[in-house]
Amino acid sequence: MQKAEMERKNEQHQEALKMIDELTMKNVEMENKLEQPYDKRMQLIKDKKC
Repeated sequence: MQKAEMERKNEQHQEALKMIDELTMKNVEMENKLEQPYDKRMQLIKDKKC
């Protein structure tokens, strides 16, 4: 009984880790999309100052 319960909890833990990984990947993708226009804006500002 205890072993089965431990295995079930382990499976739930693995599922949770997988979800966290997926969310992390999505966050990284979003940040990359946000950073690109920001970098371009900063470059334009630098060019204008020079």
